[in-house]
Amino acid sequence: MHYLIFILIIPIIAAVMLRIWTHRLTWQFLSRPTHLPSAGCEPVSILVPVRGLDQQAEANYRSYCEQEYGATHEVIFALEEEDDPAAAVIEALAASYPPESVRLIISRDAEGIGKIRNQIAAARQCRHDLWILVDSDVRLPPDFLHTQAIRLLSEKGVGLAYAAPCPTGSEDWVAALHNLSVCNSILTYGSAAMRGNLNAAVGSCILTRRDVIAAIGGLERLANRVVGLDVALGRAVVEAGYKIELLPQPARIHHARDRFMRFWWQSHRWLATINLAVPGIWIAILMLGLPLWWALAFVGLAVANSNHQVIGLSLVILVLLMDVVSAAVINLRLARDAKLWKFLWVALLQQLFLLPNLVLAVTMKKVQWRGRWLSLNASA
Repeated sequence: MHYLIFILIIPIIAAVMLRIWTHRLTWQFLSRPTHLPSAGCEPVSILVPVRGLDQQAEANYRSYCEQEYGATHEVIFALEEEDDPAAAVIEALAASYPPESVRLIISRDAEGIGKIRNQIAAARQCRHDLWILVDSDVRLPPDFLHTQAIRLLSEKGVGLAYAAPCPTGSEDWVAALHNLSVCNSILTYGSAAMRGNLNAAVGSCILTRRDVIAAIGGLERLANRVVGLDVALGRAVVEAGYKIELLPQPARIHHARDRFMRFWWQSHRWLATINLAVPGIWIAILMLGLPLWWALAFVGLAVANSNHQVIGLSLVILVLLMDVVSAAVINLRLARDAKLWKFLWVALLQQLFLLPNLVLAVTMKKVQWRGRWLSLNASA
């Protein structure tokens, strides 16, 4: 009967093969030549929902305002509360630019709560038809509008494009753990893009147009979302007959320091979002996303049966080596975070935290967003 423990090898090998396959597809997608239409010079509105001050917030905000672009662009910052600490920073920044190009609004009368409420309020105030919905922790390169946004949205049938989030600047091990966990998601987005299977938007920077949002019934359609806003938006765009594209460059986020509980609850929110968007996905994560736990189970049974311990330890080493090599490749090819290398060992911890957090995400009906607890019952 002890030979039944070899069944545990199946999800381990499947997970390793899946990781190799997604790496191959992702880097194939990101390295392929692009033949996009010539960049236009249409006016652009950048909509920034804000709550609290992110790390290096002022530098992030300034990057939206100082785009090298041949046409008009406006930046609209939207806050829920006037006493938000970000308000003073935004007001001081706005004073350096023409009043019509940088504005701060308070989303008193908009529907929803949190990010979607601010986005709805900003959308109602914007003057232009090309929109960039960007999270306040993202820092855009100066040529972002010219080289990426307009060119992709000029492609026939494209209704939405998004950039994969890529936090960098690790200065402690918790920030490194957070940054690695987020950057790992490029394997999901890149492999799906290569297969032409993007049916949702997941990212910190979304590009779209006013007519596309009108076609899905406006952002108000998503006002009851608590988590999974970007996923819901992407799905609505696909249902309206448009294509989704992945930007070849990530959305850079400066994330130098973190606290463990903040990381824990943010990871919990991501897992809850995925589980709500794809009911039952937790089963696939359990089978294919946790090979370390299957390897540890093999070791435990092997020790109990006084047999095959060497095989068990070899499986554990294989999985841990896969995590470290995968993290190193992602850092080399995408994140390029020089500070991360001394914390690369945190790749060994990711799966240990994933299982208990997955259980919590499946069973718990609340999530934490920027210091506020939100009930998932309000999310459709």
